[in-house]
Amino acid sequence: MNKNASLLLALCGLMAVLAVMFVYISSQNTTLKNRVSKLQNELVEEQMKRSSGAAQELSDEPAVSEAAAPETSEAPVQAADTGRFEEFTDENGNVVPAVVIYDDGTDRWDFPVIEGAERFKYDFSELSVHTDENLHRVVYDKDGKKISKFGIDVARHQGVIDWQAVAEDGVEFAFIRAGARGYETGAFLDDLYFEDNFRGAKEAGLDVGVYFFSQALDAEEGREEAEYVIDKLRAGGFEPDLPVVFDWERITSGEYARTDEIEDGELNSACKAFCEAVSEAGYEPAFYTNIRTAFFDYDVSELPYTKWVANYGKTNPYIYDYSFWQYSESGVINGIDAFVDLDIWFTEEE
Repeated sequence: MNKNASLLLALCGLMAVLAVMFVYISSQNTTLKNRVSKLQNELVEEQMKRSSGAAQELSDEPAVSEAAAPETSEAPVQAADTGRFEEFTDENGNVVPAVVIYDDGTDRWDFPVIEGAERFKYDFSELSVHTDENLHRVVYDKDGKKISKFGIDVARHQGVIDWQAVAEDGVEFAFIRAGARGYETGAFLDDLYFEDNFRGAKEAGLDVGVYFFSQALDAEEGREEAEYVIDKLRAGGFEPDLPVVFDWERITSGEYARTDEIEDGELNSACKAFCEAVSEAGYEPAFYTNIRTAFFDYDVSELPYTKWVANYGKTNPYIYDYSFWQYSESGVINGIDAFVDLDIWFTEEE
């Protein structure tokens, strides 16, 4: 073999090696992309399941709870020991009356007594819980009489919703987010799915309410948020069946939030201003809260409005009056390609 032939063979061999390396690197790159894509999907799914309560600027999430989601059960719910009155030491070291609202032998929550606040009238120990193959689907009745309706609340991160499929899956009412205030900037953020969701839910025969994710600091901002929602309703000719809801939440992810240093009493002022403006406009007002916010941020004895309380589990240990209960943040509903909050509306007449 001459020198030129040897050089040609060596060059061919080198090209073959480079080709093999290129194929290998390309396959690894594809694998890496697939892994990154999978991780991104898992991250999105995890964020949807989180109960962090920290709202992102464009998708502020509903309130959070430390309670677990409900499990499948056909037996009547046995409520934990609730309603004991004992002494409570507040953050300033003062001893005040308290009520133990939840004590299951392991976890116990003590909160101050709220003078003048009406008590919740339903006794969970008397209610039956019926579930189907979906662990989060519950319906309550008492003595064989249905006293609740099953609902959801949605925002832009649920995407495009097939409301007819939602209705056929047993959903009877829905709260639709109209918008939000950014927790850092305070700017208003439109929920671009609001109009389609409102119309779709109404056309499917659901009772529809509206909520606004608030980060108001005072009465002026509370009224400003109410006017934003009212303008949206009037502009679109929307007539809600259910309340227009003030949904104020603390941001608990460790990020900066403009509401971190809200002054005492200002949350009540913001809620009152929102609800008064809503009422003046001819709509029914309400406010949404989790249990800790209800006790430590609000003075609910001064807020004579419909309450929507969040606590995730088979019972709600909040002992004061409320009409709506958000009991899960990870429901699965036909027609919605994302996890969704699940709610109960207690409808029994006095």
